[in-house]
Amino acid sequence: MTPAAAKGLIEKRPFKSIVDVNKILVEQKLTGDQIREFYRAAFVKINLNTGTREEFMLIPGVGSRMAAELAEYRPWKTWSQFDKEIGKYVGQQETDRIKQYVFIPPS
Repeated sequence: MTPAAAKGLIEKRPFKSIVDVNKILVEQKLTGDQIREFYRAAFVKINLNTGTREEFMLIPGVGSRMAAELAEYRPWKTWSQFDKEIGKYVGQQETDRIKQYVFIPPS
């Protein structure tokens, strides 16, 4: 995180979504590696039941197809449902990795 990027984030608060944060990081000309490192440290978890494609695409390693799958199986009610449905496409290690970036709201 550069001082200019940190200042830009502070000045633009509050954010409606992580997509707005990403726009500022890109505007500050952070490299892809710098942005990924920022998300590893400060990622705001995404609600699986309301997250947008753009938000899901910000999860490191998630592409268009996985973003579509995350939206397709809504409503998400349990982590076992998540493991079963998303696990059809990727292994348990990957579903566990994705879980650190998302949440299922309480019913």
